[in-house]
Amino acid sequence: MELSHIYQLCESSSYNLLSIMFVDATTCRSLASKGFSGTLSPAITKLKYLVSLDLHDNNLSGPLPDYLGSMLNLQNLNLANNNFNGSIPATWGQLSNLKHLVMSGNHLSGPIPESLLNISGLLELNLSSNNLSGRIPTELFSKPIFE
Repeated sequence: MELSHIYQLCESSSYNLLSIMFVDATTCRSLASKGFSGTLSPAITKLKYLVSLDLHDNNLSGPLPDYLGSMLNLQNLNLANNNFNGSIPATWGQLSNLKHLVMSGNHLSGPIPESLLNISGLLELNLSSNNLSGRIPTELFSKPIFE
């Protein structure tokens, strides 16, 4: 299988280098449970047609990158069981094609942003095992995941 894209996504050479190999720039091989550490770099946004990003069960850390909100073709985003902290970026409400958002098992804090209500086709939202606070936007309960 020929690999057409390889991107280095970690910002520091002191971390494990997270290189993502893409078959056709839309489908990603599983990067779950690979022992990656460090933070995600904005270079990931060069993958404009990426549909699925699954980095669960690694040791990635830092705040959730707001620039992921510019990856408009994403349908599946799984960053569960890492060490991400801070709040969920409001820019993620721009991910209009997102179907699955899994962020459980991190150290996220703050409220669930109202902008997530803009994701009309959301089928799965898992924010469990974090330190989120504030009210849950009741409008979330009108999403397809609750029908």
